[in-house]
Formats: sequence, C-alpha cells, structure tokens
Amino acid sequence: MIKEDLYNELKDNAGVSAIVSTRVFFGSPIEQQSEEYITYRLDPSEEYDDVRSMARFRIFCFSKDTKDADDLANAVKTALDGNTSLNANPYYKIHVFSKVDGNTRLNNGFYYTTIRVEIQYS
Repeated sequence: MIKEDLYNELKDNAGVSAIVSTRVFFGSPIEQQSEEYITYRLDPSEEYDDVRSMARFRIFCFSKDTKDADDLANAVKTALDGNTSLNANPYYKIHVFSKVDGNTRLNNGFYYTTIRVEIQYS
C-alpha cells in the first residue's frame, strides 16, 4: 500500500510530473528510458519497521545532465518533505532526511541523485 501511494503521489504531483510525466517506477524500469525518470525502492537497511510504524525508501532521480538530476530531486523533495498525507491518505507523515547530489554517471549515460525518505504511518 505505501509503495503504491508513494508512486501515485510522485506521478500526480505537478512539479514532478512536469519533468518525468508518468516515468516513475518501483524497482527498475521495464525498458530503457531516453528521458528523465524516477525509480524508488525500500531502503535495504531499514525497510518496514512496524514497531516504529515507519518505512524508509530511496528515490533515484535520473537525467542525462547532473543539474537536471538535481532539479528533479529538488522537485521530489518539495513534493514530499513535511507532507502529512500521501495520495490523499491522511495516515502518513513524510520526512526527507538526505539528498546526495547527482555526480555518478551510469553506463546508459544517465546521472542520478538519491533521496532518502522516511514515511511514518498509523
């Protein structure tokens, strides 16, 4: 449920969708992308913590240019940080707790910026 709500929040946000349209993927994209896109996954060090009612995700913002990757990450951060609902679900509180600038170039020619997000739920 949280994965789907996060997907819809990113896809439906005007600032994010202006850059990536609907190119938001959990895990990896099914096919090669030629424009900016987002992937996200559960943070492998945390995943779900039902004791503290939270989940941590890593969101990867990909672009052919480092500045554009950072701009996309800033749009994601603006869309999520401090949000008290997720996809109109009032049971979440979101905190963006780190952003690593896009200085890594992949073999496919894309750079990426990583955002770590904590989502508290009840």
